Amino acid sequence: MQGGKQEQKAAVLTEADPLWMELRHLHIADVWISLEHKTKEFKATNRIAAQQARQAADQSKGKKMSDAELKRAAEGLSHYQKVVNKLDQHTTLSNLLSHTMESRCLTRLREFEERSVFNEASTADAISWLQEPVEAGDKLRLLLAYLATLGAEVDPRQRDQL
Repeated sequence: MQGGKQEQKAAVLTEADPLWMELRHLHIADVWISLEHKTKEFKATNRIAAQQARQAADQSKGKKMSDAELKRAAEGLSHYQKVVNKLDQHTTLSNLLSHTMESRCLTRLREFEERSVFNEASTADAISWLQEPVEAGDKLRLLLAYLATLGAEVDPRQRDQL
């Protein structure tokens, strides 16, 4: 935050980001598990992360870092910050994606689309969805998917409600 205003940052995911290349086709739940595992692994294997954990424990006991420990920490700080920033970036993006999926009811919408495509959704289901507080583009997509599978089979009494 600068001057009381929150900064907005853009995250650019490219083929040059090996973590993005690994995670991009995974289900969101698998992304979270992978990120959590990578974070724990990093904290266990990176000497700066381990030193940071030791330092926190030592500070609670009143101990201070030695000059040699400070020097080692400074030498590995750049790499440490890059990895932490990259993990944080992907975690933030996955959390944003999760929030978007939840706020737009995308899981429920996907289920209705699947039922529509396999001709398992009823006209009453479609009408119900059109009354939900869902984005207009999502409603249109649902309606088109539903109508595409039914053709002319929509009950004339319910057609006007669609």
